[in-house]
Amino acid sequence: MEEQRDLIQEALWEGEERLRALLDDAMVAVYLKDLQGRYLMINRWAEIMFRISREEVVGKTDRELFPEEVADALRANDSKTLEAEAPLRFEQLFLHEDGEYAYEATKFSLHDPTGNLYAVCGVATDITQLKQAEEALRESRSAP
Repeated sequence: MEEQRDLIQEALWEGEERLRALLDDAMVAVYLKDLQGRYLMINRWAEIMFRISREEVVGKTDRELFPEEVADALRANDSKTLEAEAPLRFEQLFLHEDGEYAYEATKFSLHDPTGNLYAVCGVATDITQLKQAEEALRESRSAP
C-alpha cells in the first residue's frame, strides 16, 4: 500500500514539474488570480514582461502592485471574464521606466472539479512592437 502511495506521489510530482517547466519556458506571461484578485502564481515570462518577481506577486492584488489606473483596468477585465465565464481578449497598457508597453491578454475563468468558479487565468503577449509598427505605418500614410 505504501509503495503504491509512493508511486502516486512520484507521478503527481513529475506531472507538476512538467507543467511548471512548460509554463516557465513558454514565451508568454501566464498568471492565475483567485476570485478576490490575489495572484496565486505567475510564470517566469510574466516576471520578465512585467518586471516583477514571483515573491513580490503571490498573495497580492493588482492594487498592491501597479498604479491605480492600471490596477483598476486589470481588475475590471478580470470581472468581465468571471461574469462571462468564457475566454475574453483585452489589450492592456503598462508604463515601465523605459516607456509604455502594450500587452494582449486572453483571460478565462477556471472551475474546480465540482464546477465552482475559483480563479481567473491570463495569458499575455507583448504587442508593443506591433503597435509601434502600426502607428509608424499610419503616420507614413498620412504624411504628404
